[in-house]
Amino acid sequence: MANELDFSGKVALITGAASGLGAATARWLDAHGIAELVLVDLDRPALSELGLSCKVTPFGGNLGGTFLALRCAMRSMGRPGSGGARGGSIVLTGSVLGLRATAPIDYGASKAAVANMAQIAGREGAPHGIRVNAVSPGGMDTPIGYAMDMVRQEAGRLGTRTAALEEMARASVPLGKFTAPDEIAGQIGFLLSDLAALITGTVLVSDRRYSI
Repeated sequence: MANELDFSGKVALITGAASGLGAATARWLDAHGIAELVLVDLDRPALSELGLSCKVTPFGGNLGGTFLALRCAMRSMGRPGSGGARGGSIVLTGSVLGLRATAPIDYGASKAAVANMAQIAGREGAPHGIRVNAVSPGGMDTPIGYAMDMVRQEAGRLGTRTAALEEMARASVPLGKFTAPDEIAGQIGFLLSDLAALITGTVLVSDRRYSI
C-alpha cells in the first residue's frame, strides 16, 4: 500500500491552492513524495508560504472554471509523454450542496454540474487511461466558509469561530462535526493514487452524513 501512495516522479496541478482544501491537498501530496506541484491561485504570493519541499511552479490567476481546466488537463494527459505513456488521474471538487436542495440555486447547480462532469469525463477519458472522479465534501472549516455571514454572526454571538462551527455542526450534521481540509485532502490523494486504479466516474460523498 505504501508504494501505491508514493507519488515520486509525478506532477500534479492544483487550483485554488493558496488556502483551505487546495493548500491541504498540496501538503498531502508533498508529504507523499510528489516531484512537482503546479499551483494556481488568485493570491499568488500566498503560494510561496505553504512551506513545500517539492518543486513548485506557481501561477497567479484563475484557470477559467472547472470545465475549462478539466478540458485542458484531459487534452494534455491524452498526449503521449516523453516515455510514450499517457493518461493520469483527475479529482474535481464538488459539494454535498450539489446533491441536496438547500443551497442557493446558482451554487447548488454549479456543484451538481461538477458531479455530472466527473461521471461523463470518467467515461470519455477511460480509453485514454485518464481517470476522473469528484469529491463532494460537507461543511469544512476553511477561510471561505468563515467568510459566510452566517458563520460570522454565530462567531460574534458565541465569542469564537471554533464555538460557532461546533454549534452549527451539532445542529446540522448527524455525526456532529464539520470536516477538516486535511481529511478531504487524504481522500483526494487516495483517488489520485494507484490504489484507486479501478475507480473512475465516481462521486465520493464525504459529508459526515449531512446529506441523509
